[in-house]
Amino acid sequence: MSGFLLVVSAASHDDRPPAPLLRNDYRVVHAPIGHLFLFGPNSTLIMQNEQGVLAHHGEWLSPQERSALKDLDAQPGAGWKTHRGSVIRIDGLSHAVHLATDLVGSFPIYYSLNSAGDRFVAGSHFAEVRAQTDTEMDPIGCYEFLTKGFTVGARTIANGVHQLTMQETLTVSIKGDTIDVHARSHPDLWTSESSATPSETHDRLTDLWLSETALLDHTQLMMSAGWDSRVLLAGIVANRLEDSLIAYSHGDVDGRELRIAGRLCEAVHAKHTKAPLARELFAPDMAHRILAEVDTYIFPYWWQAASVGLENHHAHKITGGLYGPILGGHNNVPDKGSNSHRLLALARYLAGGSHPANGNLDATVAAARELIVPHKYHWQWCVADDVHEHQAPWMLQAVQADMEECIHAYSRTGIRTVENIVEAFEVDHRLRQYINGQLLSGSAHLPARNPFTNPETLRLAAAQPLSSKVHNILHQAIIKRIAPQLLRHPMAATLIPASAPISLQEVTRIQRILFEGVAARAHTMSKGTIKKPRLGWPAFGFLKNHQPFHDLVDSLQLPIWDKDRMHRTIYAAHGNLHPIFDMIARCKTLDYRLTAVHT
Repeated sequence: MSGFLLVVSAASHDDRPPAPLLRNDYRVVHAPIGHLFLFGPNSTLIMQNEQGVLAHHGEWLSPQERSALKDLDAQPGAGWKTHRGSVIRIDGLSHAVHLATDLVGSFPIYYSLNSAGDRFVAGSHFAEVRAQTDTEMDPIGCYEFLTKGFTVGARTIANGVHQLTMQETLTVSIKGDTIDVHARSHPDLWTSESSATPSETHDRLTDLWLSETALLDHTQLMMSAGWDSRVLLAGIVANRLEDSLIAYSHGDVDGRELRIAGRLCEAVHAKHTKAPLARELFAPDMAHRILAEVDTYIFPYWWQAASVGLENHHAHKITGGLYGPILGGHNNVPDKGSNSHRLLALARYLAGGSHPANGNLDATVAAARELIVPHKYHWQWCVADDVHEHQAPWMLQAVQADMEECIHAYSRTGIRTVENIVEAFEVDHRLRQYINGQLLSGSAHLPARNPFTNPETLRLAAAQPLSSKVHNILHQAIIKRIAPQLLRHPMAATLIPASAPISLQEVTRIQRILFEGVAARAHTMSKGTIKKPRLGWPAFGFLKNHQPFHDLVDSLQLPIWDKDRMHRTIYAAHGNLHPIFDMIARCKTLDYRLTAVHT
């Protein structure tokens, strides 16, 4: 894993080093302002001289991309946000520091300014930044994190520690004995519309995709039977890189999804590796090791996969379908609300329509609010009752205020449709903070490269109306152009070949959901005699009676947990145990981030 830590003091004579670090493998960079520490192969010193320092953290960069970073303006401007990963620029002449993520914030930056205003800390790992500050738990942030897997806007799980949102760059200036921290908005996505025809758009996206995936030689592809990994496989095959590909799938090795993934790899003569989830991943010692390396425990099986790819297959990079929903048009309006509302919305977009509230900004904001903002307090089974009794009267209103402020912030930057506001919120929160933890976990062992974060691809995809990309229309168009043989097999969520019209595929998705519901009821009524079909990838059944997993619950340190109820919930769970693990992994991540100390 790669990362960085930056500590800046206002007083020119203050050369105090940071508090003891959680890691012991940082590389010290001598900067004209503050202390900069880098670790891992993907935190790179790009430029260093008496005037300043330029460093990069995150995605693997080609030599051309690395060279282009040197041409960035001294201050965040038009050239910024066109880079991959995160940039740290320290300017000794102006006594300022500039920090920026890429367009979608794929590699996080957390930061904090102390109460005296004379000491600033920023870094890629929340636990490290928090350990350098005198902050306390933020109950609103903790509730948001446990409920959704993310915190809203710049809020985090600790008071005084903030995060850089995807639309921001941060400038830190020393002014006398104080430090000024200013976040600048960069509304680069969802503020323009494409005038190209569908065919022109498909051609341009295909060209971009071929160029991006040409860099995926000797890459480990996290392979599923979904659209995102399938379009990645198509690009790799079109560039004739399948001989060096390591296609890897984890979970239920005999389930339908991994069988389809195997057939996809077989169709293009690529080697496919299937592996069950490793029991040792769920022991406390392993959880602590993973957290120390990647700052999240929600996707430990990606950490395991990258280790296998490095040690057994000599992979050079890792990739996966992260941020695919921007191109694929999922996680949007048709995925919100009741089942009936979802079906009606999907039918509207497949017919070429748009949200009826578009055209009036007040109505647009109100409609987006209805889709995004929660309407009830969520009683979390992992949290003690006295915590709920304290926060239930006021928590929902606080969370609603956070989310409404985000929605209004998107509209102020020029985002004008319900679909784009919903997509912006999903990308900034669920994708950036939660789902992208998969790639962050994998980058513990392998440099990460994500073709979906190509800036031009992002801008072009974000400019498309939802009706032109909903439920993977653009994915299908790209695959049809470069590797049509991959469309002969169904998706994990549907029952007919992926070459079929999207509308027909969605009909079979409904059929599959109905079948799963009937099968689940039959399994329950028969007390397990009738086996449930194994359609997906999760295979967490061994967790129910796996003692090290209960040891993991016992290792939690914060006083907010109800450990007895957590154990009972594990034992009593029926069916898919993945949601149970997901919640306990959030608990462990939150607990570590708020309690980790130097040892």
